[in-house]
Amino acid sequence: MNEKPKHNLVYLKPVRKHLRHHLTPAEAALWSLLKNSQLEGRKFRRQHSIDNFVVDFYCPEEHLVIELDGEVHNNPDQQDKDISRDKKLEEAGFKVLRFENKFVFEHREQMLNDIKACFKDKLKTTPSCEHPSFVRRGAETAYSFNAGVSSFPGKGKVPAGRKGFELF
Repeated sequence: MNEKPKHNLVYLKPVRKHLRHHLTPAEAALWSLLKNSQLEGRKFRRQHSIDNFVVDFYCPEEHLVIELDGEVHNNPDQQDKDISRDKKLEEAGFKVLRFENKFVFEHREQMLNDIKACFKDKLKTTPSCEHPSFVRRGAETAYSFNAGVSSFPGKGKVPAGRKGFELF
């Protein structure tokens, strides 16, 4: 992803459309909080493609990707794919936040605060979520930013199942 990433490639339109029409309960709940620029006036898109990746939510103004993760992402093979995918997106200049699905329901305010922490401050050019102490939220374990590269300690909880896949 060294060149400028391509958004919403035509051949992925049927995939994006299918995913938008079949949201998980967690995605539907988060979408209800993000749509219509409800979160500090930021516009979000759902099931947006960036190159060959379909991401759950994308805020163009902040170059922010939000992924919701279910049980499928607890699999070590899937975790490796998620790490690789996040690294590629981060190398292309995107910030990636991952939350476990149940976090949307059990810790809604904390999740929204974590998302807002990634918004560029009007007076600063560096988003606060890139600070090394910022923690990505999961249920039993959290994984944190490490100089812009995702890291998953041990058997950390990672993203939810059917989306965020690569089409190569």
